[in-house]
Amino acid sequence: RKPNENQLRRLRKLKPELAKPIGNSNPIDPNLSEGALVNHTRFGRGKVLRIEGAGNDKKAEIKFEKGDVKKLLLRFAKLEIIDN
Repeated sequence: RKPNENQLRRLRKLKPELAKPIGNSNPIDPNLSEGALVNHTRFGRGKVLRIEGAGNDKKAEIKFEKGDVKKLLLRFAKLEIIDN
């Protein structure tokens, strides 16, 4: 179902601060860079292969010691930088 014109008009009037995520989001560490060694509470230690996106949509592709490669949304990832 498509939104009607009245609904679209209200969405356009939303202030940017109302569109910010709420809940369990974390501040993104500006020191995180490609090649950094990180620790994740669930996946363990890993190396950042690539960072993409901007702002709240910023993601990191990380290869963990167990061999898994994961793409994590940084605002939720809870990463600890071990070595940059």
